[in-house]
Amino acid sequence: DNSVTVTVTVGGADYDATVNGTTWSIAKGVVGPLSDGTYTIDVTAEDSLGNQTTETVTDALTIEAPTIKVTDPDGAVLASGDLYTTNTLLTGVATTLTFEVANEGSADLDLETLTVSDESNVESVTAMGSDNVASGADDGVASITFTSSAVGAFSVKLNIPSNDPIVQTFTVTIQGNAEAPAPKMQVELRDGDTSLK
Repeated sequence: DNSVTVTVTVGGADYDATVNGTTWSIAKGVVGPLSDGTYTIDVTAEDSLGNQTTETVTDALTIEAPTIKVTDPDGAVLASGDLYTTNTLLTGVATTLTFEVANEGSADLDLETLTVSDESNVESVTAMGSDNVASGADDGVASITFTSSAVGAFSVKLNIPSNDPIVQTFTVTIQGNAEAPAPKMQVELRDGDTSLK
């Protein structure tokens, strides 16, 4: 009956199905994206008089997908969009920070080329990372090297794109302060001197 409307609920979201006679369908690409896991599906049909019936199918859909997890250099787990504040750095001295990348999903995590953006008071910025992190592994890395060019606050955003269906590009903004290196003191002793006065 094409006068019946069918609503399908998956992962807490509702989707309108197309009804054709006694069958219904949802177009490819409409549902999701869904994270790794098993889902219950609720199907609700409503006729033209407002009568409703709902059928629930438990564990009807299993999604195998990667799930990225990023840990900062101090061992704290980050959420995408978080800030990471470093210790005070010295201007003109290259600094490398390495973030651990783990995969909590049931499919391989493929990392794409890392990029940086929103640079402020930094130069010579490079980013390198792993290519692949297997399901359940925590051996991936994302490293960024940069130099603060002047005394004061600095920041740079590290972008970690992957095939995680939910967090397609994980970002972390690195910030801190830079100070000038301590001045070097050069002491010369005259011939015959053995102590400083």
